[in-house]
Amino acid sequence: MNSRLKVLFIPFEGTHWAIARGVPYSAYLGLEEGFKASDAQCLTIPATWSSPAQSERTAWLNRAKEICAGKQFDQVWVEILHTHLDDDILDWIASLAPVRVGLLLESLTYNDEELALTRDIHGRQERIEHRLKYITHLAAVDEKDVTEINARQLARAMWSPAAVAGRYVNEGETRAPDNYATFIGNPYWQRGPWLENSQLKGRLVHMVSSENKTHYPSLFDWLNRFGRRYSESPFPASPGRLLYVMCLRGIRRQCFRYYLESLQLGCAVVNLPHFVKTYSYRVVETMAAGRPAISWEIPDRPLNKALFEDGKEILLYKEDEPGQLAEHIQRVIAEPDLAKLIVANARRNLIRFHTIEKRVQQILTWIGNGDAPSYV
Repeated sequence: MNSRLKVLFIPFEGTHWAIARGVPYSAYLGLEEGFKASDAQCLTIPATWSSPAQSERTAWLNRAKEICAGKQFDQVWVEILHTHLDDDILDWIASLAPVRVGLLLESLTYNDEELALTRDIHGRQERIEHRLKYITHLAAVDEKDVTEINARQLARAMWSPAAVAGRYVNEGETRAPDNYATFIGNPYWQRGPWLENSQLKGRLVHMVSSENKTHYPSLFDWLNRFGRRYSESPFPASPGRLLYVMCLRGIRRQCFRYYLESLQLGCAVVNLPHFVKTYSYRVVETMAAGRPAISWEIPDRPLNKALFEDGKEILLYKEDEPGQLAEHIQRVIAEPDLAKLIVANARRNLIRFHTIEKRVQQILTWIGNGDAPSYV
């Protein structure tokens, strides 16, 4: 009798590289590496996404019932914010397995300033509350959301901060440029003024990750056109889905390697302010790449702040103090031994608590016995 855990995994994915490049490999498809390390049998059906206005099931999810026909699962893991999940597909997911794990990688509550800046974050709380009726467990990145959901007994929620696959944690030293730090990401909200701040001129450089200069983004777009056409064809879904996932996995992993190499182009990597109230995946990926992470100090999130010790594993600056960020960058430049020490300390913490392999095992243990993990 085969006693291996059987998991249906429905990760979030973009339909075009212009969207997908903002979707961290470690956050979704990379979880496959955690399932493998836990010896779980994993069937992956990516749910592609093109815009907030999307109103229909996408690509392979539209044929998920056919792909899963005759199969049994112990658990379903599904991204529950961006994926189009109507009540029919939610009912189906609820019928598949006794344990349904929702993945929530963004915050649910925002202040008035944040709400005024973009329509994309409106209505998230209501959407998630409805979907939690079909979910038994929730792995969420914002500790406040976890507290709220558990208090209201909407689901069993666990705080699950960012992690990175263990094989990407750099064990050696790479030579760093000595005169600037980098930021890789979308310059939305407060980020534009930070990048133009006079105190940071010449010290903070906005860079584009190097995979965007290769043929991989074009391959990604071609693959998703193939996926859409095949999923809409009369051909059996399973062979096409298998080919799609194999190619997607290869493209995603190669792009992620280029991204990690891009993080090594400066003496440090800066995490500028963002909407989500937890460290972005950029922070742990920077640590994996062997560079000091310099992050804004996310307010009112004590558990998040305790993940890494300021001054020893990370450098923190206040949201409204660009001068403090400039000082941190200058300190990393002037004190290379300090930079090496921060990198080494962060790497040890990362390997101990924050690999994808550890995170998946922590979630599985929590599902089994109800004990939430400690990250300190």
